Amino acid sequence: MADEDQQQGQTVTAPTERLVDILAQMREARRAYDSSEMNVDDYFNRIIELDQKLTLRLADNFNLRSGIRTALPESQRTEEFRQNLTRPLTRRLPAEDAEQAFIDRIRRRSDAPPDFFKEENEDASGRIILQRYLEGHPQLSGLTYEDAVAIVSDEMPEEEFERKYGSIDITIVSTAVVAVLQTNKDRLTAEYPDIQSQLTEETVDDFTENLMTSVTEDAEFLAWEEQKRAQILSAITRDRDLMRDIAALKPLLECTDERDFLRQHRLRESIAEDMASIYRRVYDVHGLNDRTVLTTYAPIERTSDDRTIGAAGGVPGIRRDDYAIIRNTLYRELLEDPAISGDRDVTSDYLQTVMEELRHSVDLHYTDRLVEDRIPEDHPTFRHTNLILLNRIYYAEEGEAYSQQYVERTAKESARLIAEDVIDALPQPAGTPQPGPATPDPVTPRGRP
Repeated sequence: MADEDQQQGQTVTAPTERLVDILAQMREARRAYDSSEMNVDDYFNRIIELDQKLTLRLADNFNLRSGIRTALPESQRTEEFRQNLTRPLTRRLPAEDAEQAFIDRIRRRSDAPPDFFKEENEDASGRIILQRYLEGHPQLSGLTYEDAVAIVSDEMPEEEFERKYGSIDITIVSTAVVAVLQTNKDRLTAEYPDIQSQLTEETVDDFTENLMTSVTEDAEFLAWEEQKRAQILSAITRDRDLMRDIAALKPLLECTDERDFLRQHRLRESIAEDMASIYRRVYDVHGLNDRTVLTTYAPIERTSDDRTIGAAGGVPGIRRDDYAIIRNTLYRELLEDPAISGDRDVTSDYLQTVMEELRHSVDLHYTDRLVEDRIPEDHPTFRHTNLILLNRIYYAEEGEAYSQQYVERTAKESARLIAEDVIDALPQPAGTPQPGPATPDPVTPRGRP
């Protein structure tokens, strides 16, 4: 929100500017920044100031009649900002963060043990899931603490290792061994302090990141996934209503009035929900539906704090706790470098975001099945889902490892490939050269399946 020294002693009231005027001022600020008339700090502060007004405009008008849910900024200034609002506007601004309220509601309906999701129980909850995973695993059920120690200390005879674990992907065995040792830290410290001293957080992070960024999909999964992508593409392009909605997307920054802004939000919300239905059918994931996908409007300050446009969550082995969140925001149009602009770029960016989070959600549902021993060893997704589960345990939050780790790389690639084909199937803008005789015509929508 606005700088703290600007808020002290002031009462923030409903903005008098129309939403379209606020957007126009944002575009002017962007022009001034691009032409070097405004430095980066002044530009950032100006955009945050304008976005505060826009958020208030949404709260004062849109939230009451449209149902747009606002993800509040993650900022120390948020509470001070609330305290300075006029009482009527305070009542209209969402009382709680829409995203967290959504996650809490999903978790309350899950089959998680009591207090499972509390931060102070994170280690204990992790041990529960690892134990369930190993006990139900057809290949790793015999992986004991003693075996893990013998493997990491290179004291297990090669013949014994081959007999017990030789048929398992080495990345899966290695990561599972580290997980077993980490969940027995106290015992390891007492019995094998030399091993425990080597299992520092930095060492484990480096080791697991190296594994998860280098491992690739197997041929069986690639063939299965290619077939699923083709089914998704067919379902999208054959749905006239969905393709019409996708074709109507444009930058939020270019909206002409409040009704136009609301329409763009609704289009994004509808597209995400329709996509969820398609992914549910294609991947046979009954728990994935419009009730587990949330579309919010996220103020720029919120998005710039964590650079998150979409998110998928859920714990492997916990049923009915999986969800996906898609943020509508002006962040990528104004603050990301390079900023996206133009109908096609915005459409492609949005489709990839939605498809990536839905693919993550599919993976999370499959990890539940894996923990429950409902994915046979000969299923094309067996190895893939093992890698997803272990990558979720050892997840790289930032840096190059973030985008290159298995769980992110596979979902992003799937989303990119489908989105590119959907964009190609959209009606071409006026003036676009038509395909020649030797070029196949693009797929055209042919009505609902």
